[in-house]
Amino acid sequence: MIASTFGKISSIELNLATRTLKRTTGRAFKVWNYVKPCNIPVTRKSESSRMVKGKGNVKYLVRLLRAGDVLFGLKSLKSRNDTTNVRTA
Repeated sequence: MIASTFGKISSIELNLATRTLKRTTGRAFKVWNYVKPCNIPVTRKSESSRMVKGKGNVKYLVRLLRAGDVLFGLKSLKSRNDTTNVRTA
Protein backbone atom coordinates (compact mmCIF):
# COMPACT_ATOMS: atom_id res chain seq x y z
CA MET A 1 0.00 0.00 0.00
CA ILE A 2 1.29 3.40 -0.98
CA ALA A 3 0.12 6.84 0.19
CA SER A 4 -1.40 8.75 -2.71
CA THR A 5 -1.48 12.22 -1.12
CA PHE A 6 0.09 14.21 1.68
CA GLY A 7 -1.48 13.67 5.08
CA LYS A 8 -1.18 12.52 8.67
CA ILE A 9 -1.73 9.11 10.21
CA SER A 10 -2.08 8.59 13.95
CA SER A 11 -0.61 5.69 15.87
CA ILE A 12 -4.14 4.46 16.63
CA GLU A 13 -5.10 4.43 12.93
CA LEU A 14 -1.84 2.69 12.05
CA ASN A 15 -2.43 -0.08 14.60
CA LEU A 16 -6.02 -0.56 13.43
CA ALA A 17 -4.96 -0.77 9.77
CA THR A 18 -2.26 -3.34 10.58
CA ARG A 19 -4.69 -5.42 12.64
CA THR A 20 -7.34 -5.29 9.91
CA LEU A 21 -4.87 -6.35 7.20
CA LYS A 22 -3.69 -9.27 9.30
CA ARG A 23 -7.26 -10.32 10.06
CA THR A 24 -8.49 -10.15 6.45
CA THR A 25 -5.50 -11.84 4.86
CA GLY A 26 -5.29 -14.58 7.48
CA ARG A 27 -2.18 -16.72 7.58
CA ALA A 28 -1.73 -16.67 3.83
CA PHE A 29 0.22 -13.39 3.84
CA LYS A 30 2.95 -11.78 5.90
CA VAL A 31 2.21 -8.08 6.62
CA TRP A 32 5.05 -5.58 7.04
CA ASN A 33 4.55 -2.09 8.42
CA TYR A 34 6.93 0.33 6.68
CA VAL A 35 5.79 3.51 8.46
CA LYS A 36 8.34 4.87 10.91
CA PRO A 37 7.17 5.43 14.49
CA CYS A 38 4.84 8.37 15.10
CA ASN A 39 6.82 11.31 16.45
CA ILE A 40 4.59 14.42 16.46
CA PRO A 41 2.47 14.85 19.61
CA VAL A 42 -1.06 16.28 19.31
CA THR A 43 -2.23 18.02 22.47
CA ARG A 44 -5.74 18.87 23.62
CA LYS A 45 -7.08 20.82 26.55
CA SER A 46 -10.32 19.97 28.25
CA GLU A 47 -13.33 21.97 27.13
CA SER A 48 -14.05 23.23 30.63
CA SER A 49 -10.59 24.77 31.14
CA ARG A 50 -9.92 28.45 30.63
CA MET A 51 -7.51 29.93 28.14
CA VAL A 52 -3.86 30.80 29.03
CA LYS A 53 -3.40 27.88 31.40
CA GLY A 54 -0.76 25.94 29.49
CA LYS A 55 -0.63 23.72 26.46
CA GLY A 56 -2.63 20.65 27.46
CA ASN A 57 -2.05 16.92 27.62
CA VAL A 58 -0.79 14.75 24.78
CA LYS A 59 -3.76 12.85 23.33
CA TYR A 60 -2.07 10.89 20.53
CA LEU A 61 0.94 10.86 18.21
CA VAL A 62 0.92 11.35 14.43
CA ARG A 63 3.30 10.76 11.54
CA LEU A 64 3.38 13.00 8.46
CA LEU A 65 3.11 11.11 5.16
CA ARG A 66 4.13 12.25 1.70
CA ALA A 67 2.73 11.06 -1.59
CA GLY A 68 4.51 7.87 -2.58
CA ASP A 69 5.43 6.71 0.94
CA VAL A 70 5.08 2.95 1.34
CA LEU A 71 2.74 2.09 4.23
CA PHE A 72 2.41 -1.70 4.17
CA GLY A 73 3.95 -4.63 2.35
CA LEU A 74 2.40 -8.05 1.77
CA LYS A 75 4.14 -11.32 0.92
CA SER A 76 2.36 -14.53 0.10
CA LEU A 77 3.40 -17.48 2.23
CA LYS A 78 1.64 -20.17 0.15
CA SER A 79 2.28 -19.75 -3.55
CA ARG A 80 3.07 -16.96 -5.99
CA ASN A 81 -0.33 -17.02 -7.72
CA ASP A 82 -2.48 -17.03 -4.56
CA THR A 83 -3.94 -13.49 -4.45
CA THR A 84 -7.57 -14.30 -3.65
CA ASN A 85 -7.31 -13.01 -0.07
CA VAL A 86 -5.85 -9.66 -1.12
CA ARG A 87 -8.66 -9.04 -3.61
CA THR A 88 -11.30 -9.56 -0.93
CA ALA A 89 -9.58 -7.24 1.58
